[in-house]
Amino acid sequence: MVSPKIRFPRLDSFPRDNKEWRIDWFGDVAYPDRHQSYRHPSILLALSQVPSGVNVNVAVPRTAQRQRQIWVPVGLLIKLRIGDIWRNGHLERRDDGLIHVVRNLKINAKTSRVVKAGIDINGSDFMLPASAHPGHMRHTKSHCMLIDLPAGKRMVIPCAELIRFYFGSSNWLLDKLFKPPLSKMELFRYSNYWEINGRLHLRLPPSASGYSASDIGRIALDQLAWRAAVEIGQSLLACSTRGESAYPITHFPFAGATDLTVQGEWLPFGKVPAQTLLVHSILSCTHPFPFRKLTYELARPQTLMHVRFGQKRTPDAPPSLTHARISQSSQSITNKDPSKRLAMGIWYVDHGIKFPDLESKTVFRLLDATNRQNTVHPFRHSATKISTSAVGEATGTGRYVRPLELATSPLPFDPSGGDVPFVVEG
Repeated sequence: MVSPKIRFPRLDSFPRDNKEWRIDWFGDVAYPDRHQSYRHPSILLALSQVPSGVNVNVAVPRTAQRQRQIWVPVGLLIKLRIGDIWRNGHLERRDDGLIHVVRNLKINAKTSRVVKAGIDINGSDFMLPASAHPGHMRHTKSHCMLIDLPAGKRMVIPCAELIRFYFGSSNWLLDKLFKPPLSKMELFRYSNYWEINGRLHLRLPPSASGYSASDIGRIALDQLAWRAAVEIGQSLLACSTRGESAYPITHFPFAGATDLTVQGEWLPFGKVPAQTLLVHSILSCTHPFPFRKLTYELARPQTLMHVRFGQKRTPDAPPSLTHARISQSSQSITNKDPSKRLAMGIWYVDHGIKFPDLESKTVFRLLDATNRQNTVHPFRHSATKISTSAVGEATGTGRYVRPLELATSPLPFDPSGGDVPFVVEG
Protein backbone atom coordinates (compact mmCIF):
# COMPACT_ATOMS: atom_id res chain seq x y z
CA MET A 1 0.00 0.00 0.00
CA VAL A 2 1.12 3.55 -0.65
CA SER A 3 1.44 5.75 2.41
CA PRO A 4 -1.04 8.63 2.61
CA LYS A 5 0.18 12.08 1.77
CA ILE A 6 1.29 13.95 4.89
CA ARG A 7 0.30 17.58 5.12
CA PHE A 8 2.89 20.06 6.30
CA PRO A 9 1.98 21.93 9.51
CA ARG A 10 0.10 25.19 9.11
CA LEU A 11 2.28 28.29 8.84
CA ASP A 12 0.85 30.90 11.16
CA SER A 13 2.41 33.74 9.13
CA PHE A 14 0.10 33.14 6.15
CA PRO A 15 -3.41 34.64 5.89
CA ARG A 16 -6.17 32.45 7.32
CA ASP A 17 -9.11 33.76 5.31
CA ASN A 18 -9.90 30.64 3.26
CA LYS A 19 -8.57 32.38 0.13
CA GLU A 20 -5.78 31.22 -2.15
CA TRP A 21 -2.58 33.27 -2.07
CA ARG A 22 0.27 32.98 -4.55
CA ILE A 23 3.91 33.65 -3.62
CA ASP A 24 4.96 36.35 -6.10
CA TRP A 25 8.42 37.28 -4.84
CA PHE A 26 10.95 37.16 -2.01
CA GLY A 27 11.48 40.50 -0.29
CA ASP A 28 13.93 41.92 2.25
CA VAL A 29 15.21 40.41 5.49
CA ALA A 30 14.69 41.91 8.94
CA TYR A 31 13.73 41.24 12.55
CA PRO A 32 10.11 42.45 12.32
CA ASP A 33 9.05 41.60 15.88
CA ARG A 34 11.76 41.10 18.47
CA HIS A 35 9.10 40.64 21.16
CA GLN A 36 8.17 37.33 19.52
CA SER A 37 11.48 36.11 18.09
CA TYR A 38 14.61 38.06 18.89
CA ARG A 39 17.19 35.58 17.60
CA HIS A 40 15.92 34.58 14.19
CA PRO A 41 15.58 36.86 11.13
CA SER A 42 12.58 36.77 8.82
CA ILE A 43 12.12 37.30 5.09
CA LEU A 44 9.26 39.22 3.53
CA LEU A 45 6.98 37.41 1.09
CA ALA A 46 4.94 39.25 -1.52
CA LEU A 47 1.59 37.48 -1.96
CA SER A 48 -1.25 38.06 -4.38
CA GLN A 49 -4.75 36.66 -4.13
CA VAL A 50 -5.69 34.04 -6.70
CA PRO A 51 -9.15 34.52 -8.19
CA SER A 52 -11.28 31.40 -7.98
CA GLY A 53 -10.82 29.05 -10.93
CA VAL A 54 -7.84 30.93 -12.40
CA ASN A 55 -4.66 29.16 -13.50
CA VAL A 56 -1.60 29.70 -11.29
CA ASN A 57 0.48 31.36 -13.98
CA VAL A 58 -2.11 34.03 -14.76
CA ALA A 59 -3.28 34.48 -11.18
CA VAL A 60 -1.66 37.89 -10.78
CA PRO A 61 -3.50 40.60 -12.71
CA ARG A 62 -1.31 42.26 -15.33
CA THR A 63 -2.26 45.69 -13.98
CA ALA A 64 -1.90 47.32 -10.58
CA GLN A 65 -1.62 44.69 -7.84
CA ARG A 66 -3.17 44.36 -4.44
CA GLN A 67 -0.34 42.48 -2.86
CA ARG A 68 -0.06 41.42 0.74
CA GLN A 69 3.35 41.38 2.45
CA ILE A 70 3.98 38.85 5.24
CA TRP A 71 7.04 37.95 7.32
CA VAL A 72 8.19 34.35 7.69
CA PRO A 73 11.33 32.96 9.41
CA VAL A 74 14.24 32.52 6.99
CA GLY A 75 14.38 28.83 7.96
CA LEU A 76 11.07 28.30 6.16
CA LEU A 77 12.69 29.05 2.80
CA ILE A 78 13.06 25.27 2.58
CA LYS A 79 9.31 25.04 1.99
CA LEU A 80 8.67 28.22 -0.02
CA ARG A 81 8.78 28.65 -3.79
CA ILE A 82 7.69 31.44 -6.08
CA GLY A 83 4.41 30.56 -7.81
CA ASP A 84 3.10 28.19 -5.13
CA ILE A 85 -0.46 28.59 -3.90
CA TRP A 86 -1.27 28.67 -0.17
CA ARG A 87 -4.60 28.58 1.65
CA ASN A 88 -5.05 29.06 5.40
CA GLY A 89 -1.34 28.50 5.99
CA HIS A 90 -1.20 25.23 4.03
CA LEU A 91 0.37 24.61 0.64
CA GLU A 92 -2.62 24.14 -1.66
CA ARG A 93 -0.78 23.31 -4.88
CA ARG A 94 2.59 23.71 -6.50
CA ASP A 95 3.51 26.13 -9.26
CA ASP A 96 2.46 24.61 -12.58
CA GLY A 97 4.83 26.73 -14.65
CA LEU A 98 6.77 25.08 -17.44
CA ILE A 99 9.76 22.92 -16.52
CA HIS A 100 12.90 23.68 -18.50
CA VAL A 101 16.15 21.71 -18.65
CA VAL A 102 19.05 23.98 -19.55
CA ARG A 103 21.92 21.70 -20.54
CA ASN A 104 25.62 22.47 -20.39
CA LEU A 105 24.98 25.81 -18.73
CA LYS A 106 28.28 27.65 -18.20
CA ILE A 107 28.58 29.29 -14.78
CA ASN A 108 31.48 31.73 -14.43
CA ALA A 109 32.21 35.41 -13.89
CA LYS A 110 31.74 36.20 -17.58
CA THR A 111 28.38 34.49 -18.08
CA SER A 112 26.64 35.33 -14.79
CA ARG A 113 26.37 38.40 -12.59
CA VAL A 114 24.20 39.79 -9.79
CA VAL A 115 21.77 42.57 -10.73
CA LYS A 116 18.75 44.23 -9.15
CA ALA A 117 15.31 43.01 -10.14
CA GLY A 118 14.32 46.45 -11.45
CA ILE A 119 17.32 46.94 -13.73
CA ASP A 120 16.92 48.14 -17.27
CA ILE A 121 19.32 46.35 -19.58
CA ASN A 122 21.32 48.50 -22.01
CA GLY A 123 19.42 51.51 -20.69
CA SER A 124 16.41 50.69 -22.83
CA ASP A 125 14.21 47.83 -21.67
CA PHE A 126 13.59 46.36 -18.23
CA MET A 127 14.87 42.87 -17.45
CA LEU A 128 11.53 42.04 -15.78
CA PRO A 129 8.89 44.19 -17.48
CA ALA A 130 6.06 45.16 -15.14
CA SER A 131 3.48 44.55 -17.85
CA ALA A 132 4.47 40.88 -18.02
CA HIS A 133 5.57 40.29 -14.43
CA PRO A 134 4.35 42.81 -11.83
CA GLY A 135 5.01 40.48 -8.88
CA HIS A 136 8.41 42.00 -8.04
CA MET A 137 7.42 45.67 -8.32
CA ARG A 138 7.46 46.34 -4.57
CA HIS A 139 10.93 44.84 -4.38
CA THR A 140 12.75 46.18 -7.43
CA LYS A 141 15.93 46.52 -5.33
CA SER A 142 16.01 42.80 -4.58
CA HIS A 143 18.88 40.93 -6.20
CA CYS A 144 18.87 38.32 -8.96
CA MET A 145 21.44 36.26 -10.80
CA LEU A 146 21.48 37.14 -14.50
CA ILE A 147 22.91 34.37 -16.71
CA ASP A 148 23.61 34.60 -20.43
CA LEU A 149 21.99 31.98 -22.65
CA PRO A 150 22.59 31.21 -26.33
CA ALA A 151 20.95 33.31 -29.06
CA GLY A 152 21.01 36.46 -26.92
CA LYS A 153 18.55 35.09 -24.37
CA ARG A 154 19.00 35.19 -20.61
CA MET A 155 18.01 33.43 -17.40
CA VAL A 156 17.07 35.28 -14.21
CA ILE A 157 17.14 33.57 -10.81
CA PRO A 158 16.21 35.49 -7.63
CA CYS A 159 19.12 35.30 -5.16
CA ALA A 160 16.71 34.12 -2.48
CA GLU A 161 15.90 31.11 -4.70
CA LEU A 162 19.62 30.35 -5.10
CA ILE A 163 19.90 30.38 -1.31
CA ARG A 164 16.85 28.16 -0.90
CA PHE A 165 18.09 25.54 -3.35
CA TYR A 166 21.81 25.40 -2.65
CA PHE A 167 21.76 26.00 1.11
CA GLY A 168 18.20 25.02 2.11
CA SER A 169 19.05 21.57 3.44
CA SER A 170 18.07 22.60 6.99
CA ASN A 171 16.73 25.65 8.76
CA TRP A 172 19.81 25.44 11.01
CA LEU A 173 22.13 26.19 8.09
CA LEU A 174 19.89 28.92 6.71
CA ASP A 175 19.73 30.60 10.10
CA LYS A 176 23.54 30.63 10.32
CA LEU A 177 23.99 32.11 6.86
CA PHE A 178 21.53 34.95 7.45
CA LYS A 179 23.24 36.15 10.64
CA PRO A 180 26.59 37.87 10.02
CA PRO A 181 29.45 37.65 10.61
CA LEU A 182 29.82 34.03 9.54
CA SER A 183 32.91 32.03 10.41
CA LYS A 184 33.82 28.55 9.23
CA MET A 185 33.97 27.45 12.87
CA GLU A 186 30.20 27.97 13.06
CA LEU A 187 29.70 25.45 10.25
CA PHE A 188 32.44 22.91 11.00
CA ARG A 189 35.12 22.64 13.67
CA TYR A 190 37.49 20.42 11.72
CA SER A 191 37.88 19.06 8.20
CA ASN A 192 40.22 16.56 6.61
CA TYR A 193 40.30 15.69 2.92
CA TRP A 194 42.08 12.68 1.42
CA GLU A 195 42.67 13.59 -2.21
CA ILE A 196 43.79 10.08 -3.13
CA ASN A 197 40.30 8.64 -2.59
CA GLY A 198 38.19 11.82 -2.48
CA ARG A 199 37.05 11.28 1.10
CA LEU A 200 36.13 14.28 3.25
CA HIS A 201 35.65 14.10 7.00
CA LEU A 202 33.97 16.89 8.97
CA ARG A 203 33.50 17.54 12.64
CA LEU A 204 30.31 19.58 12.96
CA PRO A 205 29.49 21.82 15.94
CA PRO A 206 27.09 20.53 18.63
CA SER A 207 24.08 22.47 17.32
CA ALA A 208 24.59 21.53 13.66
CA SER A 209 22.15 19.61 11.49
CA GLY A 210 23.65 16.48 9.95
CA TYR A 211 21.23 16.88 7.04
CA SER A 212 23.34 19.84 5.86
CA ALA A 213 26.58 17.84 5.86
CA SER A 214 26.79 17.73 2.04
CA ASP A 215 26.27 21.48 1.72
CA ILE A 216 28.84 22.13 4.43
CA GLY A 217 31.23 19.72 2.72
CA ARG A 218 31.03 21.76 -0.47
CA ILE A 219 31.63 24.94 1.54
CA ALA A 220 34.67 23.36 3.20
CA LEU A 221 36.32 22.30 -0.09
CA ASP A 222 35.22 24.92 -2.62
CA GLN A 223 36.25 28.53 -2.06
CA LEU A 224 33.46 29.71 -4.35
CA ALA A 225 30.90 27.92 -2.17
CA TRP A 226 32.35 29.57 0.94
CA ARG A 227 32.17 33.00 -0.70
CA ALA A 228 28.56 32.37 -1.76
CA ALA A 229 27.68 31.38 1.80
CA VAL A 230 29.41 34.25 3.59
CA GLU A 231 28.13 36.79 1.05
CA ILE A 232 24.54 36.30 2.24
CA GLY A 233 25.10 37.77 5.68
CA GLN A 234 27.63 40.34 4.45
CA SER A 235 25.17 41.74 1.93
CA LEU A 236 22.47 42.08 4.59
CA LEU A 237 24.89 43.83 6.95
CA ALA A 238 26.02 46.24 4.21
CA CYS A 239 22.42 47.22 3.42
CA SER A 240 21.60 47.68 7.10
CA THR A 241 24.67 49.88 7.58
CA ARG A 242 23.50 52.14 4.76
CA GLY A 243 20.00 52.30 6.23
CA GLU A 244 18.48 50.42 3.28
CA SER A 245 16.15 47.45 3.07
CA ALA A 246 18.31 44.34 3.40
CA TYR A 247 18.02 42.13 0.32
CA PRO A 248 20.31 39.07 0.31
CA ILE A 249 22.97 38.46 -2.32
CA THR A 250 24.66 35.20 -3.22
CA HIS A 251 26.30 33.46 -6.19
CA PHE A 252 26.38 29.90 -7.45
CA PRO A 253 28.52 27.84 -5.03
CA PHE A 254 30.68 26.57 -7.91
CA ALA A 255 32.03 27.46 -11.34
CA GLY A 256 31.79 25.28 -14.42
CA ALA A 257 29.20 23.48 -16.51
CA THR A 258 25.94 22.04 -15.22
CA ASP A 259 22.53 20.86 -16.36
CA LEU A 260 19.97 22.95 -14.53
CA THR A 261 16.33 21.89 -14.30
CA VAL A 262 14.11 24.83 -13.40
CA GLN A 263 10.47 25.79 -13.24
CA GLY A 264 9.48 29.22 -14.47
CA GLU A 265 8.14 31.39 -17.26
CA TRP A 266 9.43 33.13 -20.36
CA LEU A 267 9.13 36.92 -20.40
CA PRO A 268 9.52 39.30 -23.34
CA PHE A 269 12.42 41.72 -23.71
CA GLY A 270 11.25 44.88 -25.35
CA LYS A 271 9.00 43.82 -28.22
CA VAL A 272 10.62 40.41 -28.65
CA PRO A 273 8.71 37.58 -26.88
CA ALA A 274 10.25 34.74 -24.85
CA GLN A 275 13.69 36.27 -24.32
CA THR A 276 14.07 36.07 -20.52
CA LEU A 277 13.56 32.86 -18.57
CA LEU A 278 12.46 33.91 -15.08
CA VAL A 279 13.10 31.00 -12.72
CA HIS A 280 10.47 30.44 -10.03
CA SER A 281 12.33 27.47 -8.53
CA ILE A 282 15.36 25.32 -9.24
CA LEU A 283 14.53 21.62 -9.25
CA SER A 284 17.91 19.96 -9.82
CA CYS A 285 21.55 20.71 -10.56
CA THR A 286 24.03 18.17 -11.94
CA HIS A 287 27.29 19.94 -11.06
CA PRO A 288 29.36 17.49 -8.98
CA PHE A 289 30.22 17.97 -5.33
CA PRO A 290 33.98 18.22 -4.64
CA PHE A 291 34.14 14.93 -2.71
CA ARG A 292 33.48 11.26 -3.44
CA LYS A 293 32.61 10.22 0.10
CA LEU A 294 31.67 12.27 3.14
CA THR A 295 31.78 11.27 6.79
CA TYR A 296 31.02 13.55 9.70
CA GLU A 297 30.92 13.64 13.47
CA LEU A 298 28.25 15.37 15.51
CA ALA A 299 28.76 16.16 19.17
CA ARG A 300 25.15 16.02 20.31
CA PRO A 301 23.12 12.77 20.44
CA GLN A 302 21.07 12.62 17.25
CA THR A 303 19.53 10.13 14.88
CA LEU A 304 21.98 8.25 12.73
CA MET A 305 22.12 9.53 9.17
CA HIS A 306 23.67 6.74 7.14
CA VAL A 307 22.25 7.23 3.69
CA ARG A 308 23.41 6.25 0.25
CA PHE A 309 21.59 8.79 -1.88
CA GLY A 310 21.06 6.32 -4.69
CA GLN A 311 19.09 4.04 -2.37
CA LYS A 312 15.51 3.53 -3.51
CA ARG A 313 12.32 2.54 -1.75
CA THR A 314 9.73 0.54 -3.61
CA PRO A 315 6.50 2.48 -4.17
CA ASP A 316 4.39 -0.01 -2.22
CA ALA A 317 6.65 -0.03 0.85
CA PRO A 318 5.32 2.35 3.51
CA PRO A 319 7.85 4.36 5.52
CA SER A 320 8.89 2.67 8.75
CA LEU A 321 8.53 5.97 10.57
CA THR A 322 5.51 6.09 12.87
CA HIS A 323 3.13 8.83 11.76
CA ALA A 324 2.52 11.65 14.18
CA ARG A 325 -0.68 11.22 16.17
CA ILE A 326 -1.77 14.83 15.81
CA SER A 327 -4.63 16.80 14.39
CA GLN A 328 -3.66 18.69 11.25
CA SER A 329 -5.97 21.50 12.25
CA SER A 330 -4.02 22.14 15.47
CA GLN A 331 -0.50 21.56 14.14
CA SER A 332 1.22 24.83 13.27
CA ILE A 333 4.59 26.53 12.93
CA THR A 334 4.92 29.92 14.57
CA ASN A 335 7.62 32.58 14.64
CA LYS A 336 8.23 32.50 18.38
CA ASP A 337 11.21 31.59 20.50
CA PRO A 338 10.69 27.99 21.69
CA SER A 339 11.12 26.49 25.11
CA LYS A 340 14.04 24.39 26.33
CA ARG A 341 11.60 22.18 28.20
CA LEU A 342 10.41 20.46 25.02
CA ALA A 343 12.39 18.07 22.83
CA MET A 344 13.47 19.10 19.35
CA GLY A 345 11.11 18.05 16.58
CA ILE A 346 12.10 17.30 12.98
CA TRP A 347 10.02 17.60 9.83
CA TYR A 348 11.48 16.20 6.61
CA VAL A 349 10.58 18.22 3.52
CA ASP A 350 10.49 16.24 0.28
CA HIS A 351 12.39 17.94 -2.55
CA GLY A 352 13.00 14.97 -4.81
CA ILE A 353 16.53 14.49 -6.13
CA LYS A 354 18.11 17.95 -6.02
CA PHE A 355 21.65 16.81 -6.77
CA PRO A 356 21.91 13.69 -8.96
CA ASP A 357 25.65 13.60 -8.26
CA LEU A 358 24.95 12.52 -4.67
CA GLU A 359 23.08 9.41 -5.85
CA SER A 360 26.39 7.64 -6.42
CA LYS A 361 28.09 9.01 -3.31
CA THR A 362 27.91 8.01 0.34
CA VAL A 363 27.28 10.46 3.17
CA PHE A 364 27.09 9.15 6.72
CA ARG A 365 27.76 10.02 10.32
CA LEU A 366 30.49 8.38 12.38
CA LEU A 367 29.43 7.53 15.92
CA ASP A 368 31.62 7.27 18.98
CA ALA A 369 31.21 4.41 21.46
CA THR A 370 29.04 6.51 23.78
CA ASN A 371 26.45 7.48 21.17
CA ARG A 372 26.41 4.22 19.22
CA GLN A 373 24.30 2.29 21.74
CA ASN A 374 21.61 4.93 22.04
CA THR A 375 21.27 5.89 18.39
CA VAL A 376 18.43 4.65 16.22
CA HIS A 377 17.69 4.88 12.54
CA PRO A 378 16.15 8.28 11.66
CA PHE A 379 13.03 6.67 10.18
CA ARG A 380 12.16 4.65 13.28
CA HIS A 381 11.31 7.41 15.71
CA SER A 382 7.98 7.39 17.46
CA ALA A 383 5.99 10.59 17.24
CA THR A 384 4.70 12.75 20.05
CA LYS A 385 1.55 14.81 20.14
CA ILE A 386 2.23 18.56 20.10
CA SER A 387 0.27 21.73 19.56
CA THR A 388 2.74 24.27 18.21
CA SER A 389 6.26 24.28 16.85
CA ALA A 390 8.75 27.04 16.19
CA VAL A 391 11.58 27.22 13.69
CA GLY A 392 14.76 27.83 15.64
CA GLU A 393 16.76 26.93 18.70
CA ALA A 394 15.46 26.76 22.25
CA THR A 395 15.82 30.00 24.20
CA GLY A 396 14.42 29.12 27.59
CA THR A 397 10.98 30.67 27.31
CA GLY A 398 8.12 29.18 29.29
CA ARG A 399 5.65 29.05 26.39
CA TYR A 400 4.42 25.68 25.15
CA VAL A 401 6.26 26.01 21.84
CA ARG A 402 8.41 23.14 20.66
CA PRO A 403 11.69 23.87 18.81
CA LEU A 404 11.54 22.50 15.28
CA GLU A 405 14.17 21.51 12.74
CA LEU A 406 13.32 21.38 9.03
CA ALA A 407 15.48 19.27 6.76
CA THR A 408 15.36 18.06 3.18
CA SER A 409 14.25 14.45 2.96
CA PRO A 410 17.25 12.13 2.61
CA LEU A 411 15.12 9.52 0.80
CA PRO A 412 12.10 9.68 -1.54
CA PHE A 413 9.55 8.73 1.12
CA ASP A 414 6.26 9.37 -0.59
CA PRO A 415 5.71 8.88 -4.33
CA SER A 416 2.74 11.26 -4.17
CA GLY A 417 5.02 14.12 -3.12
CA GLY A 418 3.95 14.39 0.51
CA ASP A 419 6.30 15.46 3.25
CA VAL A 420 7.53 13.12 5.95
CA PRO A 421 5.68 13.23 9.27
CA PHE A 422 6.77 15.08 12.35
CA VAL A 423 9.09 13.19 14.68
CA VAL A 424 10.65 14.07 18.01
CA GLU A 425 14.27 13.72 19.05
CA GLY A 426 14.25 11.73 22.27
